[in-house]
Amino acid sequence: MEASVVALASSIAVLLINLHRGATMRHALIAAARDGFAIFCGTAALLAATFLGIVLWTSRTRDR
Repeated sequence: MEASVVALASSIAVLLINLHRGATMRHALIAAARDGFAIFCGTAALLAATFLGIVLWTSRTRDR
């Protein structure tokens, strides 16, 4: 869920920045979708790595 919120907010920001710079709506939407998807994937990967790290760390400390 957090990754979706971050991606949506960044997509809106990219869209507004590109429109302010004078891009056409089509090019601004393409850039927003591309950047939003990249940020979504990056945030999801970061959250997955954090979750995996917590799971591995807790299972390791529990075995001691």
